[in-house]
Amino acid sequence: MANMKDVAQAAGVSLITVSRVINSPEIVSEGTRLKVEKAMEELDFMPNFAAKALAQNNTRTIYLYVPKNIGISDPFIMHLISGVAEELSNANYLFLVKRDLEFNHRCDGVIVMGLDLSEENVFTSKIKVPFVLFGKNELDIDCVDVDNEAGAVKMTDNIIASGHRRIGFIMRNTSQRYALERLQGYKKSLEKHSIPFDESLVRYAENSEQEGYANAYDLLVKEKPTAIFCCVDLLAIGAFRAAEKLKLKIPGDVSVAGFDGLIFDLIPKVPLTTVRQPVYETGRALARRLLQRLKNPGLPFEKKYLEPELKWRESVGRHRE
Repeated sequence: MANMKDVAQAAGVSLITVSRVINSPEIVSEGTRLKVEKAMEELDFMPNFAAKALAQNNTRTIYLYVPKNIGISDPFIMHLISGVAEELSNANYLFLVKRDLEFNHRCDGVIVMGLDLSEENVFTSKIKVPFVLFGKNELDIDCVDVDNEAGAVKMTDNIIASGHRRIGFIMRNTSQRYALERLQGYKKSLEKHSIPFDESLVRYAENSEQEGYANAYDLLVKEKPTAIFCCVDLLAIGAFRAAEKLKLKIPGDVSVAGFDGLIFDLIPKVPLTTVRQPVYETGRALARRLLQRLKNPGLPFEKKYLEPELKWRESVGRHRE
């Protein structure tokens, strides 16, 4: 059976270099890393991560906490998990999805998502290992998030630039920060353009197509906005159906926009203008930051916000007087 010394000899590198390729591949040049990996494959050499973990008193396992009220099949979660898995697998870590706050088995660290404002302090007191949070917060902890407020400002700015001033907003009925930040971005853009905020143009909905339909229908009948900006794309799909029911053309009679850009924006006949969240990239950034924290517990805490991308399509048009 081949050992590290055999690999070093076959690759023409030092034993230390082989160790670095196994334990910290990111600090090894690509050419050297590929040469060592090729030698490992040819010699059928398998690093003994279990023995290493036992010697270092770690598990090489990361928990990903996803609350029970968020479905694992949700496109957002699937994209996030893909990013987390990519980064952790590159570092030879396993991960387990946890649906509760009880940590009965050992792990090296935790990636936390889906907390509402009331849960943040409770959760942080329960975790005894390094962790990183998906979402903004005021606590002294590592966090990564999409800049939801900036995305909503960008969308509302562009809707206003298309001549709309009576813009409805369908808000998710939740206390999670991302939704509140999107509403705040909508308000901030209105203020920037000297358009008074009108509470009658806002509706609060659960996250479903049916709720988007009911609230958009009510908004269109009672308030007659020229454009509707939905907090999430799924609500916008319902708004499309409400416009069709009322025989309103999109974007001729009413413009519709969403936020997420994961899969629902591709469903309507008229392509949906939306704000695309870099969810896969966020998953990678969460895992990367946790791995950095595990290697260097004394690092200063970091708050990283990824910029979302405006996807301007045919569902928003110029307002006709």
